[in-house]
Amino acid sequence: KWFTYTFMATYQDTNSVGNVYFGMYPLWVGKVREMFFQACMPGFDLKKTSFYILTRSFEHKFNLEAKEFQIVTVKIRVEGFNRKFVTLEHQILDQARQILGKGKQILMFVSSKDYALVDLPNEVKTAFLPYTP
Repeated sequence: KWFTYTFMATYQDTNSVGNVYFGMYPLWVGKVREMFFQACMPGFDLKKTSFYILTRSFEHKFNLEAKEFQIVTVKIRVEGFNRKFVTLEHQILDQARQILGKGKQILMFVSSKDYALVDLPNEVKTAFLPYTP
């Protein structure tokens, strides 16, 4: 199951020739990832949590250009996880469901007290399960 968010690319997203600036794709994925976290863990509170979620790595492959006023959908799901890391995959699609780009990111978890690497918290594992193939 994918977490999805659909919106319209605007002039703010484009460069001087009218296509979407390459830096917007990771920004869009980051925004949708935060909405994914909110949907999965609505009670997560940075002031009370025993762990933080950090990005270990991020990659994105561009397939097609998006243009101003094009309807875009960003999809995110859990590709897999192990004891320490979660891998999220993402796709960015146009209105015709063509893949504009895709990639993945690896999340890691650290203690909120000393930033030491910790095992995947059970509450994250449980929250992410509906989005794990």
